[in-house]
Amino acid sequence: MKFWWENGIIDYDQMNKSTNLKEFHERITEKILGQPVDQIFDNFKVTGEEIKELPFSTLLITAKDDPMVLIETVPVEDIKKNKNIKLCLTEKGAHMCWF
Repeated sequence: MKFWWENGIIDYDQMNKSTNLKEFHERITEKILGQPVDQIFDNFKVTGEEIKELPFSTLLITAKDDPMVLIETVPVEDIKKNKNIKLCLTEKGAHMCWF
């Protein structure tokens, strides 16, 4: 049995050309899960209402220069309305790369 990264369904050159989260998921996750990326996103979408009502302590960390999750898509105002959520927003950090 081969793992997904060994079966040749992933084009790593195309993956590396991704400029946003949707492109990355179209090139990787879609092929692994066998579902269209829009369906995958719909399954994991969190609404502003859900964020405002999150009942447990949560730490969110993101960077303003993240090329995959654009800061414009982060619902900062909804997050601020929930005392259970702490948002750590840095100027730099890219995507999971705080060095």
